Amino acid sequence: SLHAESYRGVGDLRPFEAQPGNLIRFYGNQVWHYTVLNETDTTRVSLDFRVIREHQWSPAVFSIFQLGGHYSVMTPTGNMPHASHEMRGSRERYQSMPCPT
Repeated sequence: SLHAESYRGVGDLRPFEAQPGNLIRFYGNQVWHYTVLNETDTTRVSLDFRVIREHQWSPAVFSIFQLGGHYSVMTPTGNMPHASHEMRGSRERYQSMPCPT
């Protein structure tokens, strides 16, 4: 189960409680959180979405991100293809490290 603080710095780490089919959204970049070993016979699924608005990107902060690697660019039609001209332009624009070959 995922445990998290209720507010930044409070330290009151408690498990999230949800029913099958429910989603939980929280700001994991702002509170301490962790998971515990799943010792049940039931599979636990976790999806991690990290979203950054384009206007909040800065080369100083995001110079270590590898666009097209672990991080990608979402467009209105889906993921930007890794080998596309647009992805190369984004890497140059945001001074992102090139995707490993």
